Amino acid sequence: MNLLNVAKKAGVSTATVSRVINDKSLVNPETKEKVLRVIKELNYQPNLHARNLKYLQYKRKEPKKNFNIGCILFSDFKYSDPYFSRILDGIDREIINQNYNLLFTYTINQLKASPNLLINKINEQNIDGVLVIGYIDKDIYSDIKQRIRNIVVIDADMHDETDCVVMNKFEAVRKLVIKLHDAGHRRIAFIGDCIDPEERFLGYKAGIEDAGLPYDKNLVEWEPGKWSRENGYKYMKKILERTKSTDDGPPTAVFGACDTIALGIMHALKEQGLRIPEDVSVVGYDDIYESEYSSPPLTTLKVDKEELGAMGVRRLIEKINNPGLPTMKTILTVELVIRKSCIIT
Repeated sequence: MNLLNVAKKAGVSTATVSRVINDKSLVNPETKEKVLRVIKELNYQPNLHARNLKYLQYKRKEPKKNFNIGCILFSDFKYSDPYFSRILDGIDREIINQNYNLLFTYTINQLKASPNLLINKINEQNIDGVLVIGYIDKDIYSDIKQRIRNIVVIDADMHDETDCVVMNKFEAVRKLVIKLHDAGHRRIAFIGDCIDPEERFLGYKAGIEDAGLPYDKNLVEWEPGKWSRENGYKYMKKILERTKSTDDGPPTAVFGACDTIALGIMHALKEQGLRIPEDVSVVGYDDIYESEYSSPPLTTLKVDKEELGAMGVRRLIEKINNPGLPTMKTILTVELVIRKSCIIT
């Protein structure tokens, strides 16, 4: 496959294709979109010479390393996100320890906004492997897999033949719900995300069932991809409003699927004149820096975020050095850190 094939299929000149690949602004937007579609359809990789393509396709046992790694994350932010930034810290440190370079860090929104990043940056001439942090768009993930053989997913299981480093979210939340029940809570709410569906939500449902409690949809609020303090605040208010006149009443405990959501939950509870934890216990997930210094300090399920990133790097380099290694899922444990936002034993 060469530049001419792309040009013929798109009905444009090779010069136009070259301009699109190099992200020049001289190309009509409709033409640019058509060329990018053909490039994707033909799986054209412009940064690889024909000899390198043949080498990559048929002689992949001893690839030439360039000691570069790329990183893609499911977040609107890179270094200001209180959760992902700590994972990136672990990645940065381990990459330096391993004498590799972090060539780029792109958010999913950057890749969606500029398809040329995929074309020009994500191929085996530039990088030896990719770290993917969190769940990302399936089409983009598929494109990456077509271009890069060495991939490790951090903090998400894509449920395919890709290595991943994850936490035991399901079991941690299931045990938490049972602990809350044993501490006397019978109305336990969940506010968070529900991707695929999300393991924390499944753990919550399993804990409710194991504790012998009925599942009450009035106690559940979630929105895919919205891990914000604003959503914690908004959905806690909704749960309080719709349960205040029910026979069972409002929740006595709330699990926020991340600490950021939990901090919003506490804001809403205080605004309604409810005491934490005397009236409502609150538990989060992540153990971000703010959690220890919130008022009251937040009980949370702690994730070793730096180690999560470092383990992803180590596994990726193992795959780079040993292409024949079988796929592996690495699972980190999650620790319950009890502070003053929750009555629990």
